[in-house]
Amino acid sequence: MELQQIKTIIERYFEGNTSLAEEKQLSAYFSQENVHPDLKHYQPLFSFFNKEKQQEYNEPLPKITSKTKTSYYVFLAAGIAASFLLVFSVFLWQNKHAQKPIPSAENKALAMQNTQELLKMMTDVIGEGKEQLRYIEKIQETKNKIIKTKQ
Repeated sequence: MELQQIKTIIERYFEGNTSLAEEKQLSAYFSQENVHPDLKHYQPLFSFFNKEKQQEYNEPLPKITSKTKTSYYVFLAAGIAASFLLVFSVFLWQNKHAQKPIPSAENKALAMQNTQELLKMMTDVIGEGKEQLRYIEKIQETKNKIIKTKQ
């Protein structure tokens, strides 16, 4: 076989694009004694594959026990518990929302009064904050005067 043809097949082999016939050609080529020196490093790989193909495993395989019945019952119980939990939570949620009182005109007036009081308190606090900012302005002015006198 030509060297270039073997290199092409090896490239395709490592990409996983070879047919079984091409793989047999590679195996036959690398089982020979006269392998091209550029491809000599592939020879142990293909000889290993050939040796592994010839090995036979005569021991009985261990039995795999399936746990399908127990896992089926576990999943069934978990599913039933989840459905009860879902139904119970929907029931509690509806009871909680059903017991809310409907807002009346008195409640609305009281809420409006509370809101107005809160807004008034907020404006007072903001006003106090503005007064404190005036002190900062005075400090800034004093600092500027000191800097000008030092220069």
